[in-house]
Amino acid sequence: MHKVQNQKGHLETLPGPAGDRHDLHPVCPGADHPHGPGKDRPVRLRPPLRRTKDLRHILWLDGEIFADDDPVDVWDPSVLWWAAGDLAFCGVRPLSCGTSAFLLRAGVVEEARGRGLQRRMIQTRLLWAKTQERIQTVITYTIPENPWSSNNLIRCGFRLYEPQERWAGEAVNYFQKKIR
Repeated sequence: MHKVQNQKGHLETLPGPAGDRHDLHPVCPGADHPHGPGKDRPVRLRPPLRRTKDLRHILWLDGEIFADDDPVDVWDPSVLWWAAGDLAFCGVRPLSCGTSAFLLRAGVVEEARGRGLQRRMIQTRLLWAKTQERIQTVITYTIPENPWSSNNLIRCGFRLYEPQERWAGEAVNYFQKKIR
């Protein structure tokens, strides 16, 4: 049994493990951070993915998800950012050649993984790229230690490729998807 908050904001008690129904929101006690209202705040299982210019929020999410990595450069004005509440973020940058876009770092907090957020973020950025008349190809890379991201890219139609120059290093997997 667990308590959930439905879309109208009413609490319900349901049998079974949390997360069985994607239209419900488990109550997450202690979800306290600088951008949230405090404790006992519901966490949406399928939060809306929205474009954001709140770079501090992206930086905060990046620090929460990738605590051991260097922070992402959120200050590049050519990058477009999306956030799924306090659960995930992603970015895309049109490349200077004008015909390609690069999927930047995307991250999902640990407790929200396995619910399709990363695939939604990939698809959202692909939809954005398709609205840009000049962009023909979307590229990105993953590290071999992260097969989950590679699998999500493949499920979204990306294929491994070998660039002329290995711009992200030797030990990464390069992916591309032609959209035109």
